[in-house]
Amino acid sequence: MKKASPAEPVPPSSRRVGACADLAADNPRSPQAATLHGKAGSSLSLWLWVAAGFLFLAVLWTGMFYASRQIDTRTVPLATKEAKP
Repeated sequence: MKKASPAEPVPPSSRRVGACADLAADNPRSPQAATLHGKAGSSLSLWLWVAAGFLFLAVLWTGMFYASRQIDTRTVPLATKEAKP
């Protein structure tokens, strides 16, 4: 079997588009091609979800520190009378 030299163009049927992409992605009318080329909007949406998650965690972290500063721990008994020897 003859190997293709670097000067010869590779036919589209043997070209790989991505790790999990099917060869039908080369056809612009295939539904798979639309999902491969429409990734720009979904990546922005993903980053917005990541930013919202970090914001939620920051608010939760701040609220927990604020609540822990407000609690008077002197009112909490160390042990019940039955547990004392």
